[in-house]
Amino acid sequence: MRASFDIRRAGWHHRGMRRVPLILVMALGLLVATPRASAQRCADVQSAAQIAERVEFLESVLEQGQRPSRWWHWGWMSLTFAAFTAQATLAAVSEDSANQVAGVVGAVGPFLAMMTHLNGPLPGIDAIDRVRAMRGSGRAGAYARLRLAEDLLISSERRERWERGWFPITSSVVLPTGTMLFLGLGYEDVMSGLRVSATNLAGGVARIVTYPRWASRGLMAYRERFGEFSCDDDVVSLQERQRVRFTVAPWLGGASLSLSF
Repeated sequence: MRASFDIRRAGWHHRGMRRVPLILVMALGLLVATPRASAQRCADVQSAAQIAERVEFLESVLEQGQRPSRWWHWGWMSLTFAAFTAQATLAAVSEDSANQVAGVVGAVGPFLAMMTHLNGPLPGIDAIDRVRAMRGSGRAGAYARLRLAEDLLISSERRERWERGWFPITSSVVLPTGTMLFLGLGYEDVMSGLRVSATNLAGGVARIVTYPRWASRGLMAYRERFGEFSCDDDVVSLQERQRVRFTVAPWLGGASLSLSF
């Protein structure tokens, strides 16, 4: 998954030079705050029977997680699209200025959620299909499928922790609060503020609570049964390959801060 945060108006010309230290401090703070994965020990999986046993277990976990992942993704995609369409229609057809403002503000939350689903679909949606579609013969082919299946399970578990982590929880509270303050205090429309805020809060909490938890349970079961992940001497461990990375690069006379995980 990739998400980008663009720091605009921080050009490298003389007026923007005073903002450069702030950008560097922000990037350093994010890097320090990001939990680093420790060196992952590896299990020496040599026999074809060991590889087949692991692959069979992982395929079972990924197959069980495909249905709930699809239901959650497409279900919330449909709900957020419907909510966005309803609020946008209210803003477009209403002749009351208060309803127009409430419709525009109310469409922000569903729009952000909808873009999140479009930009980062769940790994579990097609994980089992990707593993079964991988071609290869002999031990090398079987081992490649094992590596891919482990990788996808780890990615799904990390996505689960992200979706149920502090950022979505904070956003589900901050956005409704800001909406209430904006409409209630800025436009003195308390009822619209309460309606939009309650809808955004309920949707945000429900989205977090209903997120499928198959990946964390499957990963725990895999570790309990097999112990360490598989690896070869000439490859980097799975935890290292799944590490969160930040990149700062020039962008339109300013800077772009992007993260990938």
